[in-house]
Amino acid sequence: MPLSETQLEELVRHLYQRPGHDSVKSELHRLLVDHFGAAAAEIVHEQRIEARSRVDTLLGNTVFEIKRDLRQEDADARDQLARYLENRERVTGEQFCGIATDGRTFAAYELRDGDLVHLHTHAVNPARPHDLTICLEGILSLSPNLPPDPLTVISELGRDSAAYTRAQGVLAAAWARVGARPDVKLKRDLWNQHLQLVYGVD
Repeated sequence: MPLSETQLEELVRHLYQRPGHDSVKSELHRLLVDHFGAAAAEIVHEQRIEARSRVDTLLGNTVFEIKRDLRQEDADARDQLARYLENRERVTGEQFCGIATDGRTFAAYELRDGDLVHLHTHAVNPARPHDLTICLEGILSLSPNLPPDPLTVISELGRDSAAYTRAQGVLAAAWARVGARPDVKLKRDLWNQHLQLVYGVD
């Protein structure tokens, strides 16, 4: 049964307090199942992927690293996410996203050429509980029926969204591979000319 407005507000208020590793994991599980509709069986907790390391929470191609307080443990969280994402991508051949959280802050990352790249950070606001769900929707891609209104489009696809940053990285990598080819350069020049005609920009 989906979370009611009151339940979502209480959950987000609890997360905002940085309630500790186990409580954040429990609330995250509840949010993923009850709000996003993920099957409980699809969410894996404490999966061992290295001899001495376990992923806190894994759902699809998203890895969650949960800390008590990211203000003190940010570097450790990033180090662990880099290792976990490298392992998952090497083993599966698929791209993963990592999220470090202490409940109050959700920071999204991905690997590009072996380096951990920051995508987006969301600071939880108890007065705006749906902002957290909108942020996670853009990263998890688990909710296909988002409302097609301007605010949702901006939050999901705008310059400050995780989706925009991920797409920017993919396009930059593609351009680095083909940008020097004469046929590609010609097409880009032609496209620039068309844009100048439309927008009147020199």
